[in-house]
Amino acid sequence: ESVERVDLVEIDELVIEASKKYFPKVALELDNPKVRVLVEDAIDFIKDKKNVYDVILIDSTDPIGPGVGLFNENFYNNVKKALKKGGIVVPQTEGPFAQSENMKKTYQLLRKVFKIVAPYTGPMPTYPGGYWSWGFCSEDIEVPTIKTIDIKRARKIEKTCKLYNLELHEAVFKVPNFVKELTNA
Repeated sequence: ESVERVDLVEIDELVIEASKKYFPKVALELDNPKVRVLVEDAIDFIKDKKNVYDVILIDSTDPIGPGVGLFNENFYNNVKKALKKGGIVVPQTEGPFAQSENMKKTYQLLRKVFKIVAPYTGPMPTYPGGYWSWGFCSEDIEVPTIKTIDIKRARKIEKTCKLYNLELHEAVFKVPNFVKELTNA
């Protein structure tokens, strides 16, 4: 309800079309009037943005081939500039089993750019290893805990989800030792 606008930046229009055709339950919000679907390169898109976004979610490809530009200091500095004060960035940060070296490099990079960086993890059965990670990154917002989030709002969201609940919210930031080692958490 509080979301005013979402900019979805996707470089490949066929991904959007395939999502609508083959994953209609996932893609149903692509037609929401609050959503702007922009077919362009996110690296170029973010370059000139300053203090625009409260939240930036980066569901990128792996850091190889054309996706390599989404995993460098210049890109993340541009992402940081695009955030409003109090904003957060959540990039996908690879899997600790099949992509441990990429994951380690990603967290080294994130820690160079952002003051606050915390890994969190969860099941992702369709990805290599079945266990994935994301980063919580900000300049001025601490990692959300049960003590700092809006409990009433979280409970309302919880009722609509199959995975999310308040206990899991707090638990995802409690990462295993092997993830701590990879991410310097």
